[in-house]
This record gives sequence, structure tokens and C-alpha cells, in this order.
Amino acid sequence: MLLAAAFIFITPESGFPGWWALLPTLGACLLIFAGAEGVVNRYVLAHPWMVLLGLISYPLYLWHWPLLSFTRVVEGETSPFVVALIVLASVVLAWLTYRFVELPVRRTPTTWNRSAGLVAALAMCGTVGMVVLQSDGLEGTGISSSKTEFSAFFENSLPQWRYYNREGIAEKYRDDECNFYDQVRYRQSNSTLVPVEAIAGGCYTRNPQREHAVMLWGDSHAAHLNYGLQKHLPESWQVLQVTSSGCRPDSRVGEDSPDLYCQRSNWFAAKTVRQTKPDVVIVAHNLGHDAKEMSRLASDLNAMGAKKVMFLGPTPHWAPDLPKLVVRKLWPDTPQRTFVGLDQELVVQDQRLKADVKLTGDASYVSLIDFFCRAEGCLVYLGDNRLNLTSYDYGHLTPLASELLARERLLPLITSSSLPDT
Repeated sequence: MLLAAAFIFITPESGFPGWWALLPTLGACLLIFAGAEGVVNRYVLAHPWMVLLGLISYPLYLWHWPLLSFTRVVEGETSPFVVALIVLASVVLAWLTYRFVELPVRRTPTTWNRSAGLVAALAMCGTVGMVVLQSDGLEGTGISSSKTEFSAFFENSLPQWRYYNREGIAEKYRDDECNFYDQVRYRQSNSTLVPVEAIAGGCYTRNPQREHAVMLWGDSHAAHLNYGLQKHLPESWQVLQVTSSGCRPDSRVGEDSPDLYCQRSNWFAAKTVRQTKPDVVIVAHNLGHDAKEMSRLASDLNAMGAKKVMFLGPTPHWAPDLPKLVVRKLWPDTPQRTFVGLDQELVVQDQRLKADVKLTGDASYVSLIDFFCRAEGCLVYLGDNRLNLTSYDYGHLTPLASELLARERLLPLITSSSLPDT
């Protein structure tokens, strides 16, 4: 039961290792403690197929991970079918390794010469690896110091989150102060749905010295609009913001929640619209855009006091993340626009939304794919420097791209007397 619970309840968001590790650990201990006559051990684990899996388990462990990792490095996101083929190949290679490497080594008497030879082979492998790492690659591998520097510039894995912290994304997008998701616990690998107690007052309080206000409502794909708007809106405009990670806007949340941060975020955002009556509400989120939901939400926001409503479609999505895509498939002659690695299904969905969205009054659907993409592909970087990427991951805008979008597309729509149909 403990092992089954571990398979079901441990997710990528779980704090692991940690207390969660007790589930599989104690489960395995109890199975061992039950002995050979335990029901599970006698009828399940003693089955010949399970015994065979146990025999090849170590070479299987050695084979499956590099095969899966290298496939992802070369191809980006892999389909379940490809993953299944890799796992099957790993099983075959594991059996061959067990049969022709492990068993002969076990059955051959150990000698000092054999041990010394193995140690020397391992030392040679380690030396070659160190040389490769320190020289940024061997000649002919296509790895140059500039590629290494490019990868390092966009390195953004936890817990360091180097790009995010170095570029000040939290401050530029107000990702901490206007977000009900507990980012502190997330960075500690201890995610929770429990919301933070409150967000900063400037996120929801109108400044009487500024005549107009635009409000951002959604998830991180609404938050990344903040930087560009703050940089280019006229002095008479203020940016309000309630943008919580992973939360789709919902105007019909009836009450606050002390346990679910998305419910609190949407309840608070609707409350903010009613109290501040912003000139423009911009609704943006990552995925799951729905034409009927937009129509309903537009009516609700108008009823709450919003004068204009702008629904932003999804940004271009890349697989793998755009910086990795550039290094793996678009190096060294990186095109300024490309369709390589682009999520084409999302492009089709965006075109369908443009046709299906039926909005009335001062409400509009704005296609970001139309803005960033042309016949020759979607925008990869700005200017002449490929460090000026449009996205630092799969689809979040970099500060430069946020500025470009705000300056050339959003500002004319926000400050105009009416919105276009699309």
C-alpha cells in the first residue's frame, strides 16, 4: 500500500526527497521484512518475469537514463511512443549486458591484473571527460566556447534559477509581489497550494494621481506583460496586477479560500476590478483558451466596471525551451525567424480562436502568434544579437520581448478609444 501510494501521490511538485521518501522506503522495508512467504513476495515478486527484471535491474538502471537523456537533447520533447521504444531498447541492452558482461565478470576469478586494468580504464574515462569539459568540447564536436557561454547565460534550473535572478524577472514582472502562489516554498522544492497571506498593496490600489489604469489578470503569461507596459505607458496610466502562477482567470469564484491559491487569486482579482473599475483589463494565461469562456468573462468584467477587455492568445511555444533549441538545432547560423521546434498545434488553435471568438462592446481577442510570427517563421531573437531571445524558456517573454509587444501592439490598443474586432 505504501508503494502504491508513492506511485499515485508523489508528483513533480512534491518536496522530494523529504518526508515523501518514507513511502517507497518503508514500503520496500516491509516487503523485505515479510520474507519469502509473504503473499506479495511469493506470488508477485517470485514470478520468473519479475525475477528476470530483478536480475537485469542494475544494467537497466545504467542504460535507460542516458538513452532517454540523449534523445531529449537531440530531439527535444519526445512522444510516449518514442519513450516506450527507448525503454524496450534499454531492457534488451540490459539483458545483453547482464548476460555477456556481468555474468562473465562474476564467474571469472578476480586477479590483481584484472582489477588494475578496470581501475585504469575508469581513470582514462574520467580523464577524457575532464578534458572535454575544460576545453568546451573536442575539436569537431560543434561545441564552441560561444555556445557554452550562450547556454550558461540562459541557465535557469532550480535551485539557482540563474537567468531569472540575474535578469531580475521577479521585479520586472512583479512575479513575487502580485502573485498568490508561494514562490518561496517552490524554490525550496516544497510546493504547496496554500496561498500567501497577501500581495503588495500597489498591485490592487489605484493611485489617485494617475487618471487611467490597466489591470493584468491571469497567470505568469499575464505577469510578463508588466515590464513592457510599465516602460512605455504614458505617465497618466497605472498598471494593476493580480497574476498567480498557473491560474486561469475565473470571474465567478464566489469566495476566498485559505487552502487554494488559484481560488483566492481569482476571487481577489474580481474584487479588485469591482473596486478600481480599470479602464482596461488584460486577460492572459498560458493554455486552455476557450471562445465561449472569453465571451462570458467579457460580459462579467463589463458588469464589474471594466471599460475595455483584451484577451491575449498564447505566445509561440517552443520545444525544447528556446535557448536549448538554438544550441541544439539552430547553431551556429541562427535564423531570426523559424518554424523549427514551434508548437504547430497551438498555432492552429490560435487561428481557430480568432474565427470562433464572438465578443461585443469594447472587448477584443489579440493574437500574439500573429504578432510574433510571419510567413518565414516566428521571431527567435531581436536585433543582431541572439542573446536577445524572445523567450527564455518554452514561452515566457524576455524583458526585451515584453517591451516590443507593449510598444508596438498593446499600447495602441490600450490607449485608443475603441478596440478592434481581432
